[in-house]
Amino acid sequence: MIEDDHGTISRLLEQIEDCSPYAATKRLRLFLELKRLLAQQLILEKDSLYRPLRTFPNLRASIAAAVQEQRTVETSLQRLAATPIGSSQWNTRFEHLFEDVEFHFSMEEADLFDRIKRAVDGKAFREIVRAYRAGKRKTLERSAA
Repeated sequence: MIEDDHGTISRLLEQIEDCSPYAATKRLRLFLELKRLLAQQLILEKDSLYRPLRTFPNLRASIAAAVQEQRTVETSLQRLAATPIGSSQWNTRFEHLFEDVEFHFSMEEADLFDRIKRAVDGKAFREIVRAYRAGKRKTLERSAA
C-alpha cells in the first residue's frame, strides 16, 4: 500500500535523474508529476497515518522523527520548485531532494512500519489502513476533477 506509493515516487525520481541534460521539457513534465504526487503523499501520510498514531505513547518519538523528515522533504521540494530547471543549482537541489525522499521512505519502511505493526492492535491497524485508503481515494478524485 504505502510502499507501492513510495515506489511510484522513487521511480519518478530515477526517471528525472536519468534525463538527458538536453531533455528539459521531459524533465519538467516528470518534475511536475513528482511534485504533485510527493505533495499528496506527504499530506496523506500526515493526515491518515501520523495523526492517529500519535495517540500511541510508544510511537510518539518515531512519529515525531517521521514528521521532521517530512518537513525536510517539503523544504527540499519547495527549494527545487523555486529554482530554474536548467541550472546547475537545480541539479544540486534535485540530488538533495532525491536523498531526502529516499531517506524518509527507507526510515518508514525499515523502522517505523515495523514499530507500528508491533504497537498497534489488529482493529486499530485496520482502521488506520482504511483511513489511508479513503484518503488516497479522495486525493485521486480531487486530482481527477
